[in-house]
Amino acid sequence: MLSYILFSTIAKAIGLLRLVLIIQFLMSLALVFNLISTRNSVVRTIWQGINALLDPLLAPIRRVLPNASGIDFSPLILLMVLSLVGELFSSIAMLGMGV
Repeated sequence: MLSYILFSTIAKAIGLLRLVLIIQFLMSLALVFNLISTRNSVVRTIWQGINALLDPLLAPIRRVLPNASGIDFSPLILLMVLSLVGELFSSIAMLGMGV
């Protein structure tokens, strides 16, 4: 029972991290197309917070990936890795419950 709670909590945290990654992607598009501006203090605070959370995870991927004409594929790679790890933890949690 304890392992189910632990692994399902980790899986939920990974799902939340995936959501933050998608929000960062959408915000970056909105910034590029000038739909929002970092001159707005709320937008700047949210943008800095999201980047502070995700940059430690994205930096190692960026170091390994080659430069692709200015396109950053590291969020896509991180999203795939988080999906796989999240599914792994969900499966382990279900095994712990005997399902």
